Amino acid sequence: MSSRVTITGLTSDDATPGVYTQTSFNQAGGAGYAATSKVLLVGNLTSGTRTGNTGPWPVTSIADANAQFGVGSELYTMCVAALSVPGADVYAYPVPEPSGGTAAHWTVTFTGTPGTATGQYTLQLGKRSYTVASGATLDACGENLEAAINADTVAPWTANNVTGTVTITMRNKGVRGNWWYGKLDSALKPAWLTVALTGGTAHGELIPGTGGLLTDDLDASGGFLEDVVAARYDKIAFAQSDDSTSGGNVEDIETLMDSEASALINHLEQAVLGLNGASADASTLASTTLNAYRCQLIWGGYTPNSPIEWISEFAALRAVTESSQPNSAYDGQKLTFAAAQDTADIPAHSTIKAMLNAGVTPLTTVGGEVQVVRSITTKCLTGTVADYGTRDTYQVSVPDRINDELKLLCTNLQVSNPFAGPDPAEGEGSGNPDEGTLTPKVLSGNIVSLEQDWASASYNWITSITAWPPFVEWDSDADRLMTAVPVEVKKHNHQIGVDVRQVAA
Repeated sequence: MSSRVTITGLTSDDATPGVYTQTSFNQAGGAGYAATSKVLLVGNLTSGTRTGNTGPWPVTSIADANAQFGVGSELYTMCVAALSVPGADVYAYPVPEPSGGTAAHWTVTFTGTPGTATGQYTLQLGKRSYTVASGATLDACGENLEAAINADTVAPWTANNVTGTVTITMRNKGVRGNWWYGKLDSALKPAWLTVALTGGTAHGELIPGTGGLLTDDLDASGGFLEDVVAARYDKIAFAQSDDSTSGGNVEDIETLMDSEASALINHLEQAVLGLNGASADASTLASTTLNAYRCQLIWGGYTPNSPIEWISEFAALRAVTESSQPNSAYDGQKLTFAAAQDTADIPAHSTIKAMLNAGVTPLTTVGGEVQVVRSITTKCLTGTVADYGTRDTYQVSVPDRINDELKLLCTNLQVSNPFAGPDPAEGEGSGNPDEGTLTPKVLSGNIVSLEQDWASASYNWITSITAWPPFVEWDSDADRLMTAVPVEVKKHNHQIGVDVRQVAA
């Protein structure tokens, strides 16, 4: 009789020895695994010792990232953020810029009739601020700004002054340069000087970069989408969440995550992507384009710096935290590498509610610090019906960790039990299997023992283990043991409702 348990890709005519595990989400109803904290960063390089579409490469320091991928490059900037997380095991894959792209830029112009009064102004780009003294002439004003920006040798942009007009240009080409915002504070400038910052369409005082253009840069042939399958990484932060403009990066990422997690590859990974700007763009990308268990889209609203910084930090943080406790929530988690939203741009409760229901992980600003509201997956729909059975990221991380633990258990049992078969019939050898023979009863007992650990206060991974016992059977068609292990992940205390009721005396 064929098995009632299905492992995708493991067909009845596949006789290749091994232990094949998969994680199935949204289904009805610590054993020594050596967890790692690997995080992979995927972004563009400029120059350095590495070439595009090679790797992934280990990154041990900021200086190492500089040397490998080019100072101020997209990938270097991501490495700086990820390396800030203690214990993160950082790897990076350099994606080359396709030919024909253009770099985003801003323009700062100085006008007026020079006078004797002096002063200063401050230009903020992302989280970086440049406070610059005015010059005696318009050209000198431009020279001072050019010098201040170019002195920041690791910034993702450079400046060039031409007679009082300064063009600030991203080091990397592409639409993602438009995701950085600038803001000008000219309150302390001299009265004779006018300073203007121009770029893309303004949002209040925030001016995005403009002119960035790049086609799909995740090469499906001979590039990242082929190379990354050589190894497993716990979390992968992708710069490439520019779906609407690039022609398919996000779809490629979702397909890759599903393929990597298949039983025959068994790389249980989660992608972390980011978007800032309008909420509608993020909700569409999460719920329509993605809607996937293994993908997370973080939305910063009008956070002034590019998502590449804060998604890299958060992916590294998740990789480190979940290596020891996969059942981790991140309500209120502070992100050092996210620039605070202006007061008017802090999302309202109604916006946060809508984003969480659309599969988006929103950021908010509290006391000048950026925080994660709630860490969720983009899986929010089955067809057109709302489906939040796997809303929180820990609903994916815990089953994945149990998958790893069960694979180790079964591998060890294969070594100690070179034979396998069905449970002996009652009265046949007292119903006990021969020593060295693995049967459904023996495997089930081992799994239940582990489940008791996972449900204990030392782990707090799962609950209701007696309601969801493992199902193990012998597949006589393929001559192998097959098991399904339902797990109910223990939920976090996200909300409490309190009704204070005044009693009229």
